[in-house]
Amino acid sequence: MKLRYLILLTLSLLVDIQSSFARDLEPYLITPDGRRYGMNLGPNEKDLNNISVYFYSEGNVSNAVSVEVMGPTGIIGTARGGSIGRRDGLRALKTNSPVIKSYTARQYPNYEDMPSFTTAMTSNDPIFGYVGAWTHIHKDACAPKTSRYVVQINLDLSKVDRAHFDRGFSLTLAISEVKFGGTTWASIKPSSDGKYHGEPILLMGIVGYGNERVNKQTWRGGKIVATTQLPVVKYVSWHGKGLSLTRVKDVLKGGKHTWELTDGKQVYGVCLKAVRVRQKVNGYP
Repeated sequence: MKLRYLILLTLSLLVDIQSSFARDLEPYLITPDGRRYGMNLGPNEKDLNNISVYFYSEGNVSNAVSVEVMGPTGIIGTARGGSIGRRDGLRALKTNSPVIKSYTARQYPNYEDMPSFTTAMTSNDPIFGYVGAWTHIHKDACAPKTSRYVVQINLDLSKVDRAHFDRGFSLTLAISEVKFGGTTWASIKPSSDGKYHGEPILLMGIVGYGNERVNKQTWRGGKIVATTQLPVVKYVSWHGKGLSLTRVKDVLKGGKHTWELTDGKQVYGVCLKAVRVRQKVNGYP
């Protein structure tokens, strides 16, 4: 059955999509640049429970993802993603297949759940609502810059009142991949001055004053195998740049790791060894 189904609102482009309308639709490949995608749903889609989209992201620096959804109340959104092996990634891109059922089973064996934005669509309006949320694409900063990742955004419609389908409604979705544009200086200093005199510290260019934290991630085989969350305890200035300060004396146990700095929205990561020696990256003076 051929459905003139997916409308790219920003370009008023109508796309033909093949689907038998089982309970879930196959995920659609999108561009995460903020353009709005829309779907008109009606009585024929009453058995539809899930709609999802996905996109690819390249590089080895963690990025933020902004998600905006407009539609009936009751929708629950989740995000997940993971690294793609070179061979699997090339095959997926070559076929341009939107089927992520194979991505969890075969094409993408290193699939990892992301921190979910898991946000229910709620509103004072009993029918329609809006939600804006953030999630992150975690990346191995110690991997090659040519690394490739895939992200899936799923909208669970199972809690949406079925009467809405009888009347018909529109659902819109906009996703933006947001790369941190500020200073990404980072350094491990083996012995601090001042308040934490003698302690090893991690200094990183701030993403936003307050509510910052560092995620020390251990990657193996394209997967995060361990994460330790560390609080930012102080802010300092160096060469005119604001830096966050994190105490790391208890986590310097060897090996290379990804150190992500985030305030819950913005995020970036760097590769540093968990050893008590002076290290500088990204132009730290």
